[in-house]
Amino acid sequence: MTMNDDEDVFKNMGAAAYGFFKAFLKEQKENVGKFFVKNQVGFIPEGMDYSAYQSFKKKSVYKQLKFLIGNHPTLPIVVVGLWLNSLPEKEQVQQAKDKRNEIYGEYKEKGVNILNMAVTGFMEAFVKWLSNYNIKRNLAQEELIDLYEKNLGEWSEITIFVQESHSQEVVLQKCKTKMAQDCRFIYIFASYGAIPIAEGAVLILKEEDLFKQSNYQVYTENLNREGTRQVWIIEKQESVG
Repeated sequence: MTMNDDEDVFKNMGAAAYGFFKAFLKEQKENVGKFFVKNQVGFIPEGMDYSAYQSFKKKSVYKQLKFLIGNHPTLPIVVVGLWLNSLPEKEQVQQAKDKRNEIYGEYKEKGVNILNMAVTGFMEAFVKWLSNYNIKRNLAQEELIDLYEKNLGEWSEITIFVQESHSQEVVLQKCKTKMAQDCRFIYIFASYGAIPIAEGAVLILKEEDLFKQSNYQVYTENLNREGTRQVWIIEKQESVG
């Protein structure tokens, strides 16, 4: 007997039975979707269903990252990160906070860092940067994976989050310290009123010629269309000869 045959039987039994049958099928479909997402991700983010998970796998940024690093085990959490970044800012922060323990249990620190990248809006800019980096250096996939994992693993050490309460001098000293530690990459994030503070610190570093002296290059990316979130990517240049 097919599912259509079953449905006909319930129709013949009356509207109440048919209604129950439809509700049962819907619930089973939702449960299968939840099982799939949990099986892929390791947990179910509140508000994210199977269709949303599949939809964000179709995003060009996800496809590009998969092209660069292959079937990396962190890709499911990247999907969640992209979905998270589509939510209102307050909800992004709360979701990441609520799920941090589950994320850590499944993906350890790298998974948490992916969610932190998503909350800053950096995920798409990071994939764009990784693509451009690959074009310039023509790296093997193993080298790209190493670079990707290194950035995830060192995220908390190489990132500066600028707040409106920070002084320009504090940001400047943090950046100088990381440059003195010879970090390969340094990321400075700022939003809204904190942007002029970050801009001022970067400008001083340029005027003092510290980037050139330490063999660094810096460039800026807007993290949203409004320009209210920005990142300064400071990259150590490889010595020639």
